Amino acid sequence: MSLLVPSVSAGAGHVRAAQAVEAAARAATPPLDVTHLDLLALVPKEFSKLYGEQYIKLVESGYGYHSMWKNIVNYVRSVDAARLRAAIDSVASSPIGSTKTVTDNL
Repeated sequence: MSLLVPSVSAGAGHVRAAQAVEAAARAATPPLDVTHLDLLALVPKEFSKLYGEQYIKLVESGYGYHSMWKNIVNYVRSVDAARLRAAIDSVASSPIGSTKTVTDNL
């Protein structure tokens, strides 16, 4: 039997949790065939960078995992959505092979 363990590499906790699930599945009787997949490896580099930066910003601003959900409305209100959308549009419309990133435009 196979098991896919998806995670995101933004923050060490996600990867460590996936590794724990992976180890438990391999130790099961009978052992499972496990594949750990970093979902951020499937998206463009620019998105992965933006996601990681925003995740770190979220964590460093005092919105830990448990308080994050209770404060998510305040966090979302603090994001300048128009500025973020313009930065993403700028990168999305740049030529293929461009080194332009979303954070260059913020």
